[in-house]
Amino acid sequence: MLDLILEIIVEIIISILLHESLHYLIARILKLNPQVKMHNLILSIIYKNTHEDIKNLLVGAAPLLMVTLIFILPNNKWFVFKVMCFCQIFNILPICADGEV
Repeated sequence: MLDLILEIIVEIIISILLHESLHYLIARILKLNPQVKMHNLILSIIYKNTHEDIKNLLVGAAPLLMVTLIFILPNNKWFVFKVMCFCQIFNILPICADGEV
């Protein structure tokens, strides 16, 4: 039971790190000077807003790439991680923090 709980926690942490890494990577590629911030144990990426909507959209929607992992990973493993990857679809909604720019 403890192994299952630990596995779930690890998969959630991996998905969060991957999510924020994708924001950081795309912001870095677009030369927006991203920085990693942590506030109350919540990791976030901030970057220079150049008021170019396409760049903001690309950085905000970067974690959508995680959806492809659902089809790549084996069916019988990483279930919680796959659910977290699928939830990235909701990331592009304007009510999410990633859509606040």
